[in-house]
Amino acid sequence: MYICSSHDTERFYLRLLLNHVQRAICFEDVKIVNGIYYDTYEEAARQHGLLNEQNNEIDNCLKEAVNYKMPSKFWQLFASILLFYNSEENFKPEILLEKYIMDLSKDHYFEKIREVRPINVDINNYNWKIIRTKILANIKKYLLPYGKTLANFNITRPNYTLIENKSEFQ
Repeated sequence: MYICSSHDTERFYLRLLLNHVQRAICFEDVKIVNGIYYDTYEEAARQHGLLNEQNNEIDNCLKEAVNYKMPSKFWQLFASILLFYNSEENFKPEILLEKYIMDLSKDHYFEKIREVRPINVDINNYNWKIIRTKILANIKKYLLPYGKTLANFNITRPNYTLIENKSEFQ
């Protein structure tokens, strides 16, 4: 399935409808809901109940993605949300990052624990900064081809010297 940016609203809502409306013979058929024809795909999607009015689509998407336990794909998904989500005033990427930081960090956290420490080690503040920096570096890697950085989304730039010096956990 191809990605469709929510910035391209009509195509985005058409794609949404095509994934949920059965037995449509033509594109205009997906605009009919309960016998009423709607002028736009967005209106039709709204009438089908496909749009969460509380803007929880992103949260639901990330909650589902956590279950797959594939951190690198999770970083890519997070970057895609930053890049393609039709930002509204209530979309706050930095809050979303903090909410899912533990899920985003599992790869680096467990990798370093296995490398340098026995099980049941507490992560101190310095080590947490290293993990966070690695997560943000991975997310940034997916943003750069689109000419974006973390700053474009009001996410504080991490201290990259923590990982450039190949710092180990202390």
